[in-house]
Amino acid sequence: MRSSSGLVGRAYASGLPHWVSDLSRLVEWSRRDVALAAGLKSGVVIPVTAHGHVTAFIEFFSEHRVEATAEMMELIEAIGVELSRVAERHRAEGELRASEAEARRTALVAASTANLVTVCDANGHIEWANNSFLRVTGYTRDEVIGRRATELLRGPQTSSVVVATIDQCMRFGEAIKNVELVQYAKNGEPYWVEVEMQPVFNTGGMLTNFVAIENDITQRKLDERRLGESALHFKALFEDS
Repeated sequence: MRSSSGLVGRAYASGLPHWVSDLSRLVEWSRRDVALAAGLKSGVVIPVTAHGHVTAFIEFFSEHRVEATAEMMELIEAIGVELSRVAERHRAEGELRASEAEARRTALVAASTANLVTVCDANGHIEWANNSFLRVTGYTRDEVIGRRATELLRGPQTSSVVVATIDQCMRFGEAIKNVELVQYAKNGEPYWVEVEMQPVFNTGGMLTNFVAIENDITQRKLDERRLGESALHFKALFEDS
C-alpha cells in the first residue's frame, strides 16, 4: 500500500496534483530530511493517468518557498491533463502496434498453413481466403469474396443436415468443431473436410466475424473406403471357400 504521507502518496490517493508550500511540514515523508538537506522548500507532484489509472508521477521542487495560488493550481492541473492525454495516446498507440503485430503473425500463419482458412463476416459471407483454400477449391480470391461457403461449395453429396447445423451455429454465434463435410471444387470434384469454425466478437461483445479452418481429409476417407471394400472382399472369399 502506498503511503499517503508524502507528495506522491497524496497525489496517488486523490488522483490530483498536490502542492506543498513548506516541505518541512511533511513530518512522515520518507524523503523529508534529504529534501531539506538539499535546500528544497516547496514541492509539487503531478499524477499522469492513462486508461483510467495513475501510471506515473512528475515532481517539481523549488529552493524558495512558493505559495500555491488558485492560478498556479489551475496551471498545474492543466499540465496534468495534457500529460495524461499524451500518456493515453502513447498507450493506445502501443496497444495498436501490438495488435497489428499479432494480426500480421496470425495472417502469416493462416496464409502459410496447409489447412483451408477463410474469414467470414457475421452473416457467413467470405471476406478472405488463404492460398490453400483457393488451391483446393480452384476458385480465385475474387470469385469467393462475398459468397457463402456453404452455398458456393455445396454439391450432390453435401449433407444438408450438416450444412443446417453450421448455419444454425453461425446464427447464434457458436463455435463448430470436428464436423465432417463433403464439398465440391469449382471443377465439380468432391473432397472431404473436417471443419472448425470460431466466432469473433468485438470489445462490446458484438459478433463481427467467423474464422473457419478446414482440414482436407479426402485421402483419409479414400483409405477408409478402400479398407472397407477390402474387408468385404475377404469376407466374401472366406464365405465362398
